[in-house]
Amino acid sequence: MGRRAGVDLRIDNPEKFISPTHALIEWFNGEFWLRDLDSLNGTFIYSEEKYERIMQELEVK
Repeated sequence: MGRRAGVDLRIDNPEKFISPTHALIEWFNGEFWLRDLDSLNGTFIYSEEKYERIMQELEVK
């Protein structure tokens, strides 16, 4: 996901908090994982910076 054309999940972000190629959501061993792709501003879940994390059911909306 990111703000560049051609990513699977494009997020329009004129303020540029989101990098062109920002993060990846992938399915691994029966769980969704969110991985930051060395974005400029980092990836945060509930105000906590994360590089890689299992996504819990409440986080997926």
